[in-house]
Amino acid sequence: MEWIVPILSTLVGFVIGSFLNVVIFRFNQPSLTVFKPSRSICLNCKKPIPWYDNIPVLSFVFLQGRCRYCQTKLSWRYPFIEALTAAGFLVNSLTFAFTLPFPLALVGADVLAGALIVLFFTDLDTMLISDANTAFVIAGCALLYLDQGLRIDHSIFLINLITALIAFSLIYILRLLFKIFGNKEAMGMVDIVLISALALALGPMKVNLAIIVACFTGILAALFFRKKLRDKIPFGPFIAVGGYTALIAGDAFLNLIGFMPYF
Repeated sequence: MEWIVPILSTLVGFVIGSFLNVVIFRFNQPSLTVFKPSRSICLNCKKPIPWYDNIPVLSFVFLQGRCRYCQTKLSWRYPFIEALTAAGFLVNSLTFAFTLPFPLALVGADVLAGALIVLFFTDLDTMLISDANTAFVIAGCALLYLDQGLRIDHSIFLINLITALIAFSLIYILRLLFKIFGNKEAMGMVDIVLISALALALGPMKVNLAIIVACFTGILAALFFRKKLRDKIPFGPFIAVGGYTALIAGDAFLNLIGFMPYF
């Protein structure tokens, strides 16, 4: 019976991924909202997409990546985000136990994964992160924080809370110093809130790993795309990569190098 939760998680991930596509592609478009229009539409011909053309991944394959009506080529992101969300939910189900009556860790990890996927693509496209999406990141981290404190060790409540406060304070001070002496914004307030929320869920050791991974992947992306130092690079996508990497692989990595997860 152990296979039921991973399979159900994967199927739910495909469905949630389809919804995340709506959130991402309608983000920052004045004429569209998440719930209006209520049905998915082709952005070119504006015709509603029937349910049988909206099956995650499969419809894209059957339609050969084109709209049924106007034959406009559809973005590869649609099936990619659906598959990515399903993969994330599958990994979460294999990493976090489904504990009844309240599977806080698994639900929290799924909420966080979905929010980080939206954050990655919206910030990459527009350099904007919505307050609603930030709230979902915080909610996912809060559920993970509660699960650890209730199920593992009550001292985690205090340790992780102090870690989050320290992370917020240090990065905020760094931001002020850059603004005063460098006359530039080193990091947005939303980025600071995101890192602080991750610190609440990850704890002191794993949040450091998340920041290291975020900085490393950010540098690699800048070099790969030949970004100059004066160009603006959104940091949100790299926070998402670092945060989720630390969430899933943090304990294994820390044990590998000889560190306990919290000390």
